[in-house]
Amino acid sequence: MDNGEESAFWKLMVKYGVDIYFAGEVHANTATQDPGSKLIQIVSRGNQFNNFLKIEVTDNTLNVTAYNEVGPKRMNNKNHTVHGNLMIDKLECDTMASPPKNSTMSLSRKPSPSAVSEITGCAHTRISSSGALTLLDRTTALLHFDFEEIVPLGSRQVIGLQHDDHFETLVTKSIIIRGTKSEEALPNLGSFDQPYDAQISNVTLVHQQSSRGKYYAQFTGKSRFGIFGNGPHTPGLGISFALDNKGWESQTLFIS
Repeated sequence: MDNGEESAFWKLMVKYGVDIYFAGEVHANTATQDPGSKLIQIVSRGNQFNNFLKIEVTDNTLNVTAYNEVGPKRMNNKNHTVHGNLMIDKLECDTMASPPKNSTMSLSRKPSPSAVSEITGCAHTRISSSGALTLLDRTTALLHFDFEEIVPLGSRQVIGLQHDDHFETLVTKSIIIRGTKSEEALPNLGSFDQPYDAQISNVTLVHQQSSRGKYYAQFTGKSRFGIFGNGPHTPGLGISFALDNKGWESQTLFIS
């Protein structure tokens, strides 16, 4: 939303102890926690109907399960697996605010603001998350590539990637990047995780043991390195990129 956590709407949710806010739809699943409260935001995807959330509510818990479609066809495989989970547990919290002692309320008119107990968030709320709904750690790198391993492109599904055969099959096995075919990927080790894996071609991992790692990546003019979820950038919002050459001055990375 505009202004994010500084918006009036967000501040109202924090003030009145809202547990969870659902938003979308940006073709990805992300879960974040307000830095100063227990408020959780889940942004979910619905593109092509191959992802959905199931929400189960009990007296003390709110359980959100993310499902992802699997199968050889582009869509309607009729087979979904658990893709992530987030649980809000309020067992240790009061289930309802106690009314002020010796207070009365007329049914013929609205109570004055001073006569209503303000609802606040419960500090004892317990939150657990996993998979696609793992809470983002926004203090660390959202995208992180250590160039230690190259994997087949189809082994880690990037949901919604418009690949070469996306009209025929659900999972990407190859994609053309600026005229060059890519069948490999670099796993993203940052908080954004698998949806931000890098699709690559003609990138070589060179073994060279050091105190800071075992490998480095070698790029040429024919190399390709693309991240489906990263772009285009929005004017006015800061974003930073850092490249650690691990001490080898001969290593060069061209970003275009």
